[in-house]
Amino acid sequence: MKRAWLIVFIGVVILTGFVSATSAQTPKRGGTLTIGFKEEPDRLDARYPGRRFLLFPEVYESLAVFGKNMSDIRPALAEKWEQPNPTTYIFHLRKGVKFHNGRELTADDVKTNIEWRSTEAPKDWPRMRNLEAMSKIKNVEILDRYKIKITIDEPGPMMVTAFTGGDTGLPGIIPPEAAGKFMLGKSGTIPIGTGPFKFKEWVSGSHITLERFDDYWGPKALVDRIVFKFIFDDDARLIALQRGDIDLAEQITGAGLPIVRKDQNLQLFSALRTFRDIKLYYNNKNWPMSDRRFREALTKVVNFDKNVEVLRGEAVRAKSFMAGSLWANDPSIGKLFPEYDVAKGKQLIKEVEKSAGKSIPELVYVSPNRDVYVKIANLHYAAYTAAGLKINLKMVDPNQWLRDRDSDNYDITLAGGGGPGMDPLYQARMFESTKDVGLIERDGFNIPRYVNKEYDSLIRKAQSTEDRKARAKLYQAADKILMTDLPAAPYYHEVYFHGANKKVKGIIMMESGDPHLHTPAGQVWLDK
Repeated sequence: MKRAWLIVFIGVVILTGFVSATSAQTPKRGGTLTIGFKEEPDRLDARYPGRRFLLFPEVYESLAVFGKNMSDIRPALAEKWEQPNPTTYIFHLRKGVKFHNGRELTADDVKTNIEWRSTEAPKDWPRMRNLEAMSKIKNVEILDRYKIKITIDEPGPMMVTAFTGGDTGLPGIIPPEAAGKFMLGKSGTIPIGTGPFKFKEWVSGSHITLERFDDYWGPKALVDRIVFKFIFDDDARLIALQRGDIDLAEQITGAGLPIVRKDQNLQLFSALRTFRDIKLYYNNKNWPMSDRRFREALTKVVNFDKNVEVLRGEAVRAKSFMAGSLWANDPSIGKLFPEYDVAKGKQLIKEVEKSAGKSIPELVYVSPNRDVYVKIANLHYAAYTAAGLKINLKMVDPNQWLRDRDSDNYDITLAGGGGPGMDPLYQARMFESTKDVGLIERDGFNIPRYVNKEYDSLIRKAQSTEDRKARAKLYQAADKILMTDLPAAPYYHEVYFHGANKKVKGIIMMESGDPHLHTPAGQVWLDK
């Protein structure tokens, strides 16, 4: 009897402790969440991609949204959808959804926003980029006030994903009557969406403030407002976090990581950006890069594995060109990547020179002057020069880097790529050579200027079927071609770290690497 009573007593103690711990984590409403932002956004407009990350989805919403991860697609402005045949989607919109200006969202708004991206926007608007997911749409038909039918030109795996808010699809719905040339917030019209927070103010060079939208259709935001403070220097952002000037610091890197780990008042959030990878691109257009042997030589004289280790946990080595999902990856293909062998690399360089009857010219390595990119550029400069190559290392601002890349003013460059959801299609299309299939505006104008018709054919088939097993085989065949041709070298996946005060609760990290503040799977709150 005593033993039975003891068991019951212990059970009550354990249960009581569990309840107490749970109660301490009950979400609370109120307070201001202040976030240290690494850069000031260039715009806050649902029609154009820009530097937005965790700020953008608090204001704008699309038809669907990611839940706890990027494979978890849930309803948003559409409460449900159906696919009666491979090329038709019917979206049922939520009733009573209000824009931040108080007007109800209807099928007319959704149709207009989709057609801006799938057909043609007004000519005086800035050009919209990354429209490949929307270009498959043939027709948008309004069935009633809250129902639309979308017809696409061929079956494809990424249509619903395109409506989760990514740049390559429909980032968000805005009221057409509020759409001028820009919706910047600091010099244009006020940003208006349907999200859980509405725009309050933008003080250029200082901060952006969002306030809870009390007429939001879903669970109301728990925090009253979010302030995004622009703190460009990494050290200053960390100091602001330690002093309590901000509650969350975006992208803690390098020496800041152990500082946050040791501070009992702080916590560290991290995520491996598996949906996106960084590749080293070779410009295949001109000699000597046009010679496959030289591209192999450049790959052999660099210790890729060691370079990733130098990044001290801020990156994980990528062994495939098809980033995005394990289901599409064949690890054996990664073994085709050339082994680190400086002597063999030098030998290949000599063979290329002998075949052409001339010496290798100075090579231009262009890098954006940012964080890890600079570290990698310096490591490559050391490896190439040690192999006897002459390198012109150009560290430039990101905009100049894009101009150099687009105008062929480079031989070697490092660039990232990632698409919506967890499918390798976007990464695969980085090497497409035709504008109807690839992520390019004219034929042969992908980053490495790579052309392989067999590869194009494989990806064309992959983007035209919803059969995952069939797509996996096609992606693997395409991966093998790239690993053999080496128009580029798969390098690493970034690991993003963000620091926060321990009072910050409910943050969800996804494969994008950014903290998500309000999703169907949960939302941020302050344990004051």
